[in-house]
Amino acid sequence: MDHLADRGRRQGGGTQQGVTVTWPKILGAHSYDIEWRDTTGDTGDRRSEWSRPVSGTAHPTTAAPPDTVTATPGAGAIDVSWTPVTGPHTDTITRYALWVYDRSARMAGLTPGHHHVAFVCAWNAAGEGKPHIADPAVVR
Repeated sequence: MDHLADRGRRQGGGTQQGVTVTWPKILGAHSYDIEWRDTTGDTGDRRSEWSRPVSGTAHPTTAAPPDTVTATPGAGAIDVSWTPVTGPHTDTITRYALWVYDRSARMAGLTPGHHHVAFVCAWNAAGEGKPHIADPAVVR
């Protein structure tokens, strides 16, 4: 488990209205449970019990999937290609994810005659977007 207390770049600041704490993005995390306790006294020796957790959810906006994904069967392989994603939230795309599932549940290599399905997701600063799924391909 990734504990924020273990991360060196968290920051906190106090105002008359309260305290604000921030930390770097944790890839894949969109929900957070926060607990706190009050510390008082000149030496910080008086501490309250931990609070009940307060939950918060981030709402990242990912890019849309590619409009076109093609899986072309070959001899012992499948060539997968797609069109680059365009439109909103594409200015921060850093990579694409290609997932390949084998309907026969054999994931180590491609076997002639097996059906394979590929889908492609775009990644941007907010994380992985929704996939576009290609038509199934049978390896020759």
